[in-house]
Amino acid sequence: MELSSTHICGAICGGEPHEETHRRQDGEPRWCFVCRKKQQFDYVIMSPIFDMENPSYHGPVPSIRCAICDTYDGDVFPGSEREWEDA
Repeated sequence: MELSSTHICGAICGGEPHEETHRRQDGEPRWCFVCRKKQQFDYVIMSPIFDMENPSYHGPVPSIRCAICDTYDGDVFPGSEREWEDA
């Protein structure tokens, strides 16, 4: 069986639907490795959609996204990770 990112996220994240609950600009424009030019980036928080029948055990998820292509952490050099304690 071939696994896609949807299957993996469903197994790890519970496959719960999320909605955007916060978005603001994150500093000056910087290099987006997907767009291949300087773009504005946004700090985004996605929160599980509340459902009384299926309560979520997961909290909000922060990310930094390119405002143009919406890539997660597209400003981080390929192969590296963001340390959220430093963000």
